[in-house]
Amino acid sequence: MNAQQQHGLENHDAYWYRRIRTPNAFILFRRDLGIKHPKWNAAQLSLDAANAWREADLATRAPYVEKAKELKLAEIANAIPIRTIKHGVRQRRD
Repeated sequence: MNAQQQHGLENHDAYWYRRIRTPNAFILFRRDLGIKHPKWNAAQLSLDAANAWREADLATRAPYVEKAKELKLAEIANAIPIRTIKHGVRQRRD
């Protein structure tokens, strides 16, 4: 069974879709940190976000935790559509 059959997309021409997970609280925090520091590269951003998240108190984390819960509940209730990424089927290299 290939990926298209597994996801019930046999009739789509060489593409299949996968669902994108809702962001958790840390990912939302990291996204905001990236907006505040646009010149940081991904490695620096991830390292500093992880350190800041570990050191953050509950009051600092609370807005991100609440937003993550809202996004999760909205997706579960289908208040927002299921987001997908379109992937091309890779050709095998022999």
